[in-house]
Amino acid sequence: MKKLYFSFLCMAVAVLLSSCAHSVYPLDVLYSNYNSRMRSPEDLAIKANVWIYFNEKDIPGEYAIISANTYSPFCLLPFQGIRVKKMNKRFLEQAVKQADKEGGNAVLIHGGGIFYVLNMKNRDGIEAPAANFINPILDMKKADIVKSGSVETMKRGERTRTINAFMDEIDSNIDYLQTAEEIAAVRKKIDVLSQYNLKAKNPKKSIDKFVRKKTRKVNSIEKKMAKQAAKQAKQAAATSSKKK
Repeated sequence: MKKLYFSFLCMAVAVLLSSCAHSVYPLDVLYSNYNSRMRSPEDLAIKANVWIYFNEKDIPGEYAIISANTYSPFCLLPFQGIRVKKMNKRFLEQAVKQADKEGGNAVLIHGGGIFYVLNMKNRDGIEAPAANFINPILDMKKADIVKSGSVETMKRGERTRTINAFMDEIDSNIDYLQTAEEIAAVRKKIDVLSQYNLKAKNPKKSIDKFVRKKTRKVNSIEKKMAKQAAKQAKQAAATSSKKK
């Protein structure tokens, strides 16, 4: 009975702590996950039709609000960190798919998990956002900035934002690794981050820990992919021998 009471007490404390925690949803991470997840022909068709806006002033022409929506990802454990990661991963995808279901052609993001489904009156002559599959894993722009050494000349706040954004990108990329080319790209990004930290005036233990943790995760994914490839090759060989 005491153990059960203690478990309920811990859960209650976790809920209270998570309810008053500060949540951050970086646009780079939201878009990186969105572009990684929207890759099937059906998803790309939705992406081409439903445009995303974060500022009402950026919406060209007239529009009507179809509905106001909230998205809250299911979390088995009520920890804020888990909820934020799921929100960053799925929010934009869920928003545009909900808009598509309602017959909308745009969404206005109002906050974390809050969005409006819109009907833009006339989009003729307005340049549409890129709707083709964009692979964020192969994008090396942030890695090139960190590698160039220009980060060290930035002011402290800008430097922190740049490195945090780069680490967020690596973290997001790892969730979608599928090919050897993608693994190579992420390894390169991790190495760039590691070299930056080694050369920094005040190397951070948190970055070193991040590098080691993500390297282990990439190694694990690579091993699983190799096993899967070997299994598929074995099955293909067995099928070929049976036909003979």
